[in-house]
Amino acid sequence: SEHEFDVVAVVDRDGRFIFVSASAERLFGYDISNVVGLDAFGLFDSLSVEPVRALFRDLVARRRLSISLEITTLRADGTPIDLDVVAANHLDDPIGGIVVNVRDISQRNRLEQRVRDSERRQTTIIDSFADGVMMIDGSGTIVQVNEAFEVMFEAPRVRILGKRFTDLLEAAVHNGLELVDEDGEPVEPASHPTMVTLRGGRRSRGAILGLRRDGRPTMWVRANAQAMVDAEGRTTGSVSSFSDITSIRQSAAEIRREERFLQVLLDTLEEGIVACDPEGRITVFNPSARRLHGLDDDAEPIGSIPSDQGLRRPDGSPMAQRENPLIRAMSGERLRDIELLLESQSGTKRKVSVNGQPLVDEDGWMLGAVVAMHDVTEQKL
Repeated sequence: SEHEFDVVAVVDRDGRFIFVSASAERLFGYDISNVVGLDAFGLFDSLSVEPVRALFRDLVARRRLSISLEITTLRADGTPIDLDVVAANHLDDPIGGIVVNVRDISQRNRLEQRVRDSERRQTTIIDSFADGVMMIDGSGTIVQVNEAFEVMFEAPRVRILGKRFTDLLEAAVHNGLELVDEDGEPVEPASHPTMVTLRGGRRSRGAILGLRRDGRPTMWVRANAQAMVDAEGRTTGSVSSFSDITSIRQSAAEIRREERFLQVLLDTLEEGIVACDPEGRITVFNPSARRLHGLDDDAEPIGSIPSDQGLRRPDGSPMAQRENPLIRAMSGERLRDIELLLESQSGTKRKVSVNGQPLVDEDGWMLGAVVAMHDVTEQKL
């Protein structure tokens, strides 16, 4: 019987056609009415004909039960086509020849090539990332990692591809790895953000994980994971990225230590310290500044805009807002030993000497301003 898409041919033991299905004309575009009796090996080029003859002789002699080849040829209109050719020995049954089945696999090969090209592009893209990237399938098996992942976790891809992610984590934990969360609490392999995303199909963003191994300092990573779903919405895998934030956390810890030191320093200074940000909003107002201004405990100046309330010139006359030392410092002025009066809401007046200056970064960008106020009331008296 004849298949709509396949070509079926029968060749005798000498390699001559004794039957060719009509579908051959549709596939190749040639008139096949006179093909019976022609030498089948005449279709092959000079480089291929002898290897194919050798295979054919093995098939006739039953040293092989079947032969499978993938070949390329041209249609009558010059279009190249890829063919899958399978031949089997039927010399001793009623067919009486070598049955050859030919199928056009051009479209399949093009699709496979597109997949290979896509995979190469994908690999090139993820290998260019500074973050470590890992892809797992629906069973939790690692199918791809990039070079940054290998370096970050000291895990060559030849050792981990094809392995279940949780199995690798469990083996690492057994060998001394400690996996902890941001608070230092142990994290079970099944609770890793990658596996949580795979099970729930939801995105995991910004999870902080610590890895302690071999007595070395803890390596901290920020993990993000995104589930992959098919057209029916089923989770087929997940993609995870990992950023090494060890140095960032160390810097943040150092900043917190500096901030605590500065806060203690500000709280113990006798001078009143007031600072503002580039928008002019107060960011620092230490206890001595509160005392000099006579602020109640429930008053909160942080976040407010400096005003002229309670500020007076040395002669006691009201001070305009533009004369506020903090505002003058914001405009770029450096103040030295500026005297003024601070009048609290209760009417108490204190004489203070003020120094101030703008705060700029190393590139000259304005960060704000700061003033220091020293109570000179007793000195003046």
